[in-house]
Amino acid sequence: GKSTALPVVCLSLDSANRLINVLEKDSVNNQFGKLYINDWYINVIYQGMTPIMRTSNKVKLELNLYAQDTLFTKETEYVLMSTAQNSDTGISFPFNFPFNFGYDPLATGSVTNNELIDADFILKFDKPTSDININIDAHSYIVDAEIDEGETFVLDTANKEVYKITPFGKTSLLGAAPDESYIFNPIPSGNHRISWSGDFNIFLTLLEHRRTPIWI
Repeated sequence: GKSTALPVVCLSLDSANRLINVLEKDSVNNQFGKLYINDWYINVIYQGMTPIMRTSNKVKLELNLYAQDTLFTKETEYVLMSTAQNSDTGISFPFNFPFNFGYDPLATGSVTNNELIDADFILKFDKPTSDININIDAHSYIVDAEIDEGETFVLDTANKEVYKITPFGKTSLLGAAPDESYIFNPIPSGNHRISWSGDFNIFLTLLEHRRTPIWI
């Protein structure tokens, strides 16, 4: 981790006190917050402050912040549609062939990591299935578990968690992942094809990382 001093200018003493109260609450609860620079954020926790200057209409402070991980992160949301929603049931012709044309039962989509550092992701779906086999290029993310009606599947590579949310709470599925499928594998730089069984929509949050945020 790394500690840093962040200069902050508040436009009144009241706004400075409200800022410190919020940061103090997070610090007491040992809760990290997101410090944003445009679309990029870093998780930090407040460790104290030093007053620098006070005038009739401005208060300048120096906030002492601690970041456990020094990477900045940007979140991008993807909705990858099931075959039931992104395809017809086949191809129709005005005459008959001696064989049937069908459609690929696999749904496909793509995701792009624009940065040089591998990207984590959070993947969710909320439809019943017993076929959890999601491929990103040649890598398979397999979980031998069943998702029932009213449950949500979650795979979080950043926190190395895989679980389902049921009406009764959160159930870990870590033991249901076969040894040959490393389900916390991040997504490398570049554009990647995603394919899966196709009977559910995938909601994917891509967590791109970089050492320095983009300011403009």
